Amino acid sequence: MSYQDLVDHENFSALMEDSASGDKEALKELYSIFLSQKFFVPERFQREKLSHEPAYPNDFINILGIKDADRVIIPVFSSKEGPFEWFGEELRVALFTGSEIIKKLPTDWWIVLNPNLDLQKEISPWEIDQIRGGDLGIDAAVNEILPSLTLERTYSSPTTEHNSLLKTLKIQALKNPAIKTVSILIQTDHFEDEKMNRSSIIVGIEIFNNWGAEIETIRESFENSIKPELIGDLDVSCLAGINKDSLSLSIFKNTTPIYVAKEGLSALFNLSRLMNCLINYLKNLNR
Repeated sequence: MSYQDLVDHENFSALMEDSASGDKEALKELYSIFLSQKFFVPERFQREKLSHEPAYPNDFINILGIKDADRVIIPVFSSKEGPFEWFGEELRVALFTGSEIIKKLPTDWWIVLNPNLDLQKEISPWEIDQIRGGDLGIDAAVNEILPSLTLERTYSSPTTEHNSLLKTLKIQALKNPAIKTVSILIQTDHFEDEKMNRSSIIVGIEIFNNWGAEIETIRESFENSIKPELIGDLDVSCLAGINKDSLSLSIFKNTTPIYVAKEGLSALFNLSRLMNCLINYLKNLNR
């Protein structure tokens, strides 16, 4: 195994932290390093067959995919110890650059950088399509994920002025068993010219793991439901992810949610959905 062009773990971890704090340049560098330098990637064929293996589209894919509810992830590590820390046993690994990984990646599979760490970076299929295009694609991904830099960005809690919006968000969350928590912040960007200062509403939607494949659909449904509730000329953005350690929801990590699903609610809805599928299947058999 050649360690030439191997990623610097400490530097890459620092970039992940800076990116999670909203540093646009750090995220650009993170993408660039991911594409050009080598990372530790578990191989598909291990000494023993692993559970949660997905259906591989062909026999030539030699990187490990893990079925995570309705999606498939590729775990990628910037340290040699990472795979063991994540899996708890020694794994066969290979060294690949991010560009090499993307070429091997089936459509709609996700990449998770350093899943062994508290702060990890998920790269969605949309991001993968963007960054495979090089610098222009990286700029497009960064501009979508992180807004333009300002002199200062502050966050505050909603006020009584937002009560109708909060009510709508809670109702929307109750309708959807995929929702684990909903949080809301008022984001204000400050400029040298105070007249340029602008505020927007940011909604964070945390989703149960087994609904990961529906993240974008859920995010869009929330945005559509709250458009009638917008106050003045405030823009609204809905961010969704499967945990608050993900880059998309990191700003909500220390925020008290306005909605928290009752324990067991998602499992109950999943059971109901399974029963409906079974009933429909039996009806089709009897036709």
